[in-house]
Amino acid sequence: MNNYKIFSFHSIAEDDYKQGELKTIKDYSLTEIVQAETVKEAIIEYFKSVIHYDFDFKHAEHDSEFLYYSILVNSEQIEATKEEIEKWKQGKLKLYANSYSISVEQLISVDLEEELNIKN
Repeated sequence: MNNYKIFSFHSIAEDDYKQGELKTIKDYSLTEIVQAETVKEAIIEYFKSVIHYDFDFKHAEHDSEFLYYSILVNSEQIEATKEEIEKWKQGKLKLYANSYSISVEQLISVDLEEELNIKN
């Protein structure tokens, strides 16, 4: 198993079906160390156990440093249901876009005695 430090920056904005994202109402960040075999598995586990949202790589974008993902949530920051999304499309319910920027670092254990040449 490898240890990965995952940092996510979240920006929550009001989202209108016709107008798109409106004003940002909240920003926050999270950091967690996740154990997994691969970076991909670590990201899936992070979404499952830390953020508590479903995640699908085919809906994400990325560059060499960050993974970008956005999900519709209700006023309690719970992932919007299909029924809520239908009401939102009709203008009968307010939903929010929770947009993420995620970075991942692999942590490596270091033997300090060996690295610092410390002898007792």
